[in-house]
Amino acid sequence: MDYPFYLGFYGLDLEKKIVPIDFFMQDLCLFYEFLTKGYPLWRLDHPLLKNTYTVIVVSFIIFPATLMLYLPYQDKKIYKRMGFYLLWVLIYSIIEFSQYKLGNVLLFDFGLFLAVRLHYKYPLITDVISVFTVPIVLALFSFPFKSVS
Repeated sequence: MDYPFYLGFYGLDLEKKIVPIDFFMQDLCLFYEFLTKGYPLWRLDHPLLKNTYTVIVVSFIIFPATLMLYLPYQDKKIYKRMGFYLLWVLIYSIIEFSQYKLGNVLLFDFGLFLAVRLHYKYPLITDVISVFTVPIVLALFSFPFKSVS
């Protein structure tokens, strides 16, 4: 499959690495929206877009762009990789906190970028872990599981 660009400069093949992680993030985002339809933990309201359109923009534009900026620049040295990780958590947290005024944004962003990195290295293990992590995260946010129909 041909792409208009190629991220092979760090040995990162777009088709083999970024696309599966992007699908993983989109699936989790859309599954969350489906599961919490009647009781959202947070809303992504934008002045011009409704919640549904904002979720679509985040899932199909923001997440892929983030992956293309985050994954290729992972350094081999652990302290540089941790600094880069913390930088992206900070970027997302500042944007989300300014929009949603929620205290749990920072915790969620730590988990998000950790999951991205884990899925990059160990995709199947991360898929299994996320199956168990999603209900735990929902329970931490006092999600009423009885409301799921």
